[in-house]
Amino acid sequence: MNLRFLETFIWVARLRHFRLAAAKLHTTPASVSSRIAALEEELGVRLFVRDAREVQLTDQGRQALVYAETIVAQVRTMRLALADPATLVGQVRIGVIGAVVHTWLAELVHDLAAAYPKLDVELTSDTTRKLCEQLQKGQLDVVLQSARVLDDSVRNRVLVSYPVHWIAASSWQASAGPLPLEALARERIITPPRSSPMHHEVLSLLHAHGIRDARINCVTSATAMIRLAREGFGVSTLPAVLIKDELDAGQLVMLPVAEPLAPLEVIASWRVGAGQEWAERVVDMARATVQRFLEAVGPAFAHLPDVERADAAASASPRAQDPRTGASGG
Repeated sequence: MNLRFLETFIWVARLRHFRLAAAKLHTTPASVSSRIAALEEELGVRLFVRDAREVQLTDQGRQALVYAETIVAQVRTMRLALADPATLVGQVRIGVIGAVVHTWLAELVHDLAAAYPKLDVELTSDTTRKLCEQLQKGQLDVVLQSARVLDDSVRNRVLVSYPVHWIAASSWQASAGPLPLEALARERIITPPRSSPMHHEVLSLLHAHGIRDARINCVTSATAMIRLAREGFGVSTLPAVLIKDELDAGQLVMLPVAEPLAPLEVIASWRVGAGQEWAERVVDMARATVQRFLEAVGPAFAHLPDVERADAAASASPRAQDPRTGASGG
């Protein structure tokens, strides 16, 4: 049985579209259709029901998919296990939000290059919403962003949590006590794009306090948000880790606001199953990179989410690797 045909079948089943599967596999929709037709003829069953919008698995197709993913996964696992990491050839497409670009992305790319020198890494920086859409269309293999992707074939893992603050220029005159939101609403408020979780949170806070006429400016670039705040254009909502240098230089200050902002979580999302071995390796390496980053910046600027801290504590405890019970903290 042709392994390439099985891989094509898996991607059509995941993406539910011949064109998207063709783009993922760097081939043409006609070639994808031909492979599926050959596989259906070999198996003697119809794998998909086609309509104008997308394709759906038949009952026999759902059964075949389980076997196809097992076969492809075992072959790929064997190849990866037997190969020297320095000789492994592949490509991985990673999407990242600005908060990752400005913190530990460079270290992650360096780590990947050192471990897998022949791995081709393609990077895309965009908003969380657009990155998640590209993941679901098969255009990206791993996305590092701020929202969980709700899809049966996608796994999500929170990598790090950044405390978020109300930020202003050092010349901003703040009171000694906590500032009410009404005071901030008299200023321009600078947030990430409208599709971002942080923007929605700011809107929710303002509406909860009956504030309807706040001047909100949405800015895609974190660098631009920092620049605008530093020059006194308005009050920004930013993770403190992005402005460490400006805080140290006294150019920006964190305002003591009565209503704190929720932290920004960086979430790794990737498809699981056959053909996604590189994605899982990237996520594992990202976790190691983040751990070193946390040690460098300290808990005031970044920390593990609660569940990850619990897992880390369990792994460090004597019970984590108890040979009598086989218990594991991972």
